[in-house]
Amino acid sequence: MKSEDAPQFNPDQQPKSPELDNVLKLFGIKDVNLKEATQLLLQQAYELFNSASLELSQVRSLEINGEQFFLQYNIYPRESGQVWIRVGLFKNQPPALIKNATAFNEGEVAMTRLMFNFEKGRVSGEVGTDENFEGRGFGSALVFMEEGIIRDIIRRYRDKVTPDGFKNEIVDNSRSSNEGKNYEGWTSSMAQKMGFEKIDENKFVKSYKPDDLK
Repeated sequence: MKSEDAPQFNPDQQPKSPELDNVLKLFGIKDVNLKEATQLLLQQAYELFNSASLELSQVRSLEINGEQFFLQYNIYPRESGQVWIRVGLFKNQPPALIKNATAFNEGEVAMTRLMFNFEKGRVSGEVGTDENFEGRGFGSALVFMEEGIIRDIIRRYRDKVTPDGFKNEIVDNSRSSNEGKNYEGWTSSMAQKMGFEKIDENKFVKSYKPDDLK
């Protein structure tokens, strides 16, 4: 997709999904750049979530405040019955094959990865933002994407979901460094606004009952 074909931000545009509407309300977003980044990321993710494919690797181009970015969404079902998800935001065209699934790849500015264990009813993973891109809403948007990802996976693999639902545990690695000291950023704040319980310095937990996953 060429830059001129990438989705453009329109501050008067109505959100196209509950995810978009809710994240803006949760943040109380006023800053147009943060609103732009969050809205476009979630809009792109929402379109990817609604793909009919059960195993996919897709890339979408988008333009945020005049800058070109690429959102890559991967779903990898395993023979064990687990499902692995990875969403990465890249400044440049991402590679066809991700070299490092558990950390940042070259040109990647934000990422989230999740592993669904249906047998144990658990989701585990992490979210992170490159320190040079902190404060722009990317990590926070990825945290909110997890809600959409969970519902998407439930829709695709409904027959594997236990009656107890899921327990989601994520680690927030999107912290910048300030004179050698880490500080809690907007990503952690967003997780707590979404109902995640902070159980460690950068670890959060949230339970989803079956009725919550419809």
